[in-house]
Amino acid sequence: MLRHSFDNFQDKKALNILYAFTCESKLVIAHMDVCQKTSEIHAATELIMELALNNCIFTLDAMHCQIETLKAIKKTEMML
Repeated sequence: MLRHSFDNFQDKKALNILYAFTCESKLVIAHMDVCQKTSEIHAATELIMELALNNCIFTLDAMHCQIETLKAIKKTEMML
């Protein structure tokens, strides 16, 4: 959730943004808005597939302990 992104006056909910960053360079390499109608799990798998990262460690919270997420990570290993 993006802090202070809500607007109670216009009945807008806070923005939910998923991002990927590198620990070594401490840079955000990609980000994606998570729509209110979709889940963060779907957005994470989509981001993993778009980045096509290989030989790296993915750190996600417990919500992403899903078979769908694991399959997306395995597919990126096979893309080379």
